[in-house]
Amino acid sequence: MMKKIKLLLSVFIAICTLNSCTDEVDPQGTNYVTFEDDSYSFGVDLGSENTNAIKIYAANITATDRTIGVAVIAASTTLDAAAYTVPTTVTIPANSNVGTISVSVSDLGISADGETLSIGLEAAAGLYVGGNITVNVRQVCPYNEVNINIAFDSYPEEVYWKLENSSGTIVAENVLGSYDGMSGSVDVVLCLTDDTYTFSVTDAYSDGGGAISITSGTTVLFSTNGVYGAGVSGSFTF
Repeated sequence: MMKKIKLLLSVFIAICTLNSCTDEVDPQGTNYVTFEDDSYSFGVDLGSENTNAIKIYAANITATDRTIGVAVIAASTTLDAAAYTVPTTVTIPANSNVGTISVSVSDLGISADGETLSIGLEAAAGLYVGGNITVNVRQVCPYNEVNINIAFDSYPEEVYWKLENSSGTIVAENVLGSYDGMSGSVDVVLCLTDDTYTFSVTDAYSDGGGAISITSGTTVLFSTNGVYGAGVSGSFTF
């Protein structure tokens, strides 16, 4: 962290030099604050609310408390506004260069791919701030987290797959044609309770598709190299 602060201060000083700043900048005396990193991983328990502390560092230490404004950057945030609580200020105590903000996130509208919450520090007269922090929010699966990776061939729109539990209920699927125009691969993350599941994939043209793998941690539950003709299926149990 201190390396990051020193680097940013060096860049700031260089900019001042190039722009003929009239005031001499002393690195150790610069009133500069920044987040602990530019990204932060935030896990939220299903149906619950979690609170994490995010640190803010200052480049100097003063004899009085310092209060800095905090703001959510709506344009870079995908998390539902009703799902998070972020304070509007952060205080760095006197004789310290570290402050913390407590961010709370509830399990509300979090997609399988996760959401983002962008937070920034507000600059003020004589106060310089670092870049925003992106909080990457994901649900924490208390059961079995499963990843379905589907690689695409030249005709991804032909692929249809579904995952059924032991009662025959479809717990996840794609809509035929929904992958039209896509390339590379897609990951589908699921949280599954203990049960026996059957994965089935079909190809509308009956000539197979891209490779598919289903994993839980390091365990491979199902895989196909894509040479499955009209379709293939397989089962796994937790």
